[in-house]
Amino acid sequence: MSGTDTAGLCEAVTLLPPGLRSALLEAHPDVDRQRVADELVCALEAHPRGEHFAVLYDDFAAPALGALWTRWAEGEPPATYWLRPDCTRSSPHREACGHFAAHTGLHTWEAATAPRRP
Repeated sequence: MSGTDTAGLCEAVTLLPPGLRSALLEAHPDVDRQRVADELVCALEAHPRGEHFAVLYDDFAAPALGALWTRWAEGEPPATYWLRPDCTRSSPHREACGHFAAHTGLHTWEAATAPRRP
């Protein structure tokens, strides 16, 4: 499934496979199962090719400083997930980036203000 290019974001969409959801819940029994994403939307800057990335779960209690992310290629379901540390960059207005450390493309506050591409 693919999304649309809105305000500089990729927004490709796919669904979390039931087996991957089960594996996540088994490996992380303390997560709130209602807050695990089932519809996955690529959170990165619009990109013509390559892997898509989406947050699966981002409600860990302190001191955890990261989120569970997954990735997939167009036409393929996500097959794995991993805990990625949060991006440490913030905007001049102190808005934290919502992506993982060392992500490609724009930070979340930059993508939110980027002009739409034709």
